[in-house]
Amino acid sequence: MPPPEPDPRVFIEKKFVLEPRISVLGDQTPKVSTVLGWVGISDHHLIPTKMQVLLIDNLEMVLKAVGFVSDMLDSQSILS
Repeated sequence: MPPPEPDPRVFIEKKFVLEPRISVLGDQTPKVSTVLGWVGISDHHLIPTKMQVLLIDNLEMVLKAVGFVSDMLDSQSILS
């Protein structure tokens, strides 16, 4: 099996600060890193990459499918 091709996309990482900090539970409010750990994100630098992969890539697949169906419907209406 050949090795997987490298990902040609380039991700420009920008720093972000979650402000204002939410402390609805007072001193019992967990840290942001703790909450991210609960959802499986151990490294906050993965957030932009994960957002790209989960949201944009899936949206791209849906739009390609819609385009395919649209083209198919267009070709059938021309033949009718």
